[in-house]
Amino acid sequence: MRKFLLLLLSVVCLACVSYRKPPARGEEPRIRVLLLENEESLTFSSPASYSLKMQNSTKKEIAFRQWTIRKQSEGVEMVDRKAKRRISHVHLPLVVEPREIFFLNGSPYRGKLIVKRNARGFLAINEVPLEEYLKGVVPCEMGSGAPFEALKAQAVAARTYALANLAKHADEGYDLASTVSDQVYRGVNAEAASTDRAVAETQGLVLLYGGKPIDAKYHSTCGGRTADMTEVSSRVRMPYLRSVDDRGGSFFGRKRPFCAASPHFTWTRVWSMAEFDELVDKSLRSLLGVHDPGRTRRVKVRKTRSGRVKEFTVITDRNSYKVYGDQVRNFLGELPSTKFDIIMKRDIVRLEGHGYGHGLGMCQWGAMGMGQQGYDFKRILSHYYRGTRLRKLY
Repeated sequence: MRKFLLLLLSVVCLACVSYRKPPARGEEPRIRVLLLENEESLTFSSPASYSLKMQNSTKKEIAFRQWTIRKQSEGVEMVDRKAKRRISHVHLPLVVEPREIFFLNGSPYRGKLIVKRNARGFLAINEVPLEEYLKGVVPCEMGSGAPFEALKAQAVAARTYALANLAKHADEGYDLASTVSDQVYRGVNAEAASTDRAVAETQGLVLLYGGKPIDAKYHSTCGGRTADMTEVSSRVRMPYLRSVDDRGGSFFGRKRPFCAASPHFTWTRVWSMAEFDELVDKSLRSLLGVHDPGRTRRVKVRKTRSGRVKEFTVITDRNSYKVYGDQVRNFLGELPSTKFDIIMKRDIVRLEGHGYGHGLGMCQWGAMGMGQQGYDFKRILSHYYRGTRLRKLY
């Protein structure tokens, strides 16, 4: 009896765990993308007929019939203002299945719309085939006018990132956010002929390491050298995210970094000593909870092998305070990157920096520079993601 109870308990526990079954080999997966959250109301429609699914019922709707879903005192209701119709006591989740596309708050998307609710408001989730999702990602992440081989590299990186992070937010009922916290996705409005073609010509191609899709991180501009994953975390092993000389080293024989054309390749910040004191005081109070830290006397920095600041120490007339890693960017007022030198001379504090973003993985401006110099997407990917293998999964 005891063994039976233990077995039953284990089955119940497994049923409670959020799990996203990976797609079968050769099958294109579908991605659930969070479009909006914490909304008080949502409005949706479709240019063709569509169906509404609520619990065990399915309701057919005609083209362009627009519904607004909103909170009411006793739950949730839907209102069709044009026809002056109302559906009270709507049970979520609500699934909108269009024949073609749907509109959410005026913006068009492919796939299905799923509406859920949490304590803070409504969530709008777009369930869409991976390749159609990428059509709305690649132009947002790189721009449709980039060299075509760079666009293909971006398509592979974005596809690989999506597969590696499938069910990243499983507890909230979706896979990826549509913002920079994952990948920027704007649906049909973002699509362009060049990026659609880049997605189509790389369909199903994914970067693997150890037989699994890699966490294909990428950023805008490395400033001459990408970062190593060990610079960010000593606990997470990602051997394919190594520090890479963006000039290509002896393999490419280039002197100028591939990302040199980026508007963020070099940047500066300049403060008077009084302004810098005010910034430091404000940051110490808000980020570290330090009150009355005193006047800044000098600063010290420790850098990583790729030239990024990993430890920033402020020495005042009262104490010394340390800030680590990417937190330095916020501490000094939303810096483009942590790859900088600091110069304090007389009454001036000057930062001379390079790059934009965390520096891990593919440098997007570097990929564009490589594309302009004739490198194909495979060479671009192998340059930034060392030791990976390119495979077609579907």
